[in-house]
Amino acid sequence: SHGVSLWDVETRGFLPSRAPRVEPVTPELSVLHALSLEIPAAGVEGSLRRLIRDHAAALEAAADAIPSAAGDEDELEVCHALYSYLSCAYASECDATPVIIPRCLARGFCDVARRLGRRPMLDYCG
Repeated sequence: SHGVSLWDVETRGFLPSRAPRVEPVTPELSVLHALSLEIPAAGVEGSLRRLIRDHAAALEAAADAIPSAAGDEDELEVCHALYSYLSCAYASECDATPVIIPRCLARGFCDVARRLGRRPMLDYCG
C-alpha cells in the first residue's frame, strides 16, 4: 500500500496514519459501497434482507475478487468496514436468534478479516 500501515499511530496519535479509503477501487468490490448507500432506505422499508438476496451473485463475485486485493491494506480495510456495516444492518432486521449471516456476505467478510489478521467483527453492532 503506502509503506506505512494504516493503523500505525506514531505520526497522528490515535488516528490512522492517513485518511481511510471511502470505497473500494476494485470494480467487483464496488457492490459493497453501493449496497451501503441503500441501507438507510432499506432499513426503513424493512427490505434489507431482500436487498442482500437480490445482490447475492454480485456479493459472491466480490468475495471471489478479494484475493486480487490481498496486497492492498487500504482496500481490505474499506471492505472490512463495509462488510461489517452490511452484516450489522442485516442482523438488525432479523428476528431469529442466533442470526445467521448469509453466505454471500459471510464468505467475503471472513476472507477479508483473515487477510487482515483479525476476526470478522461487527463493528457497528453496539
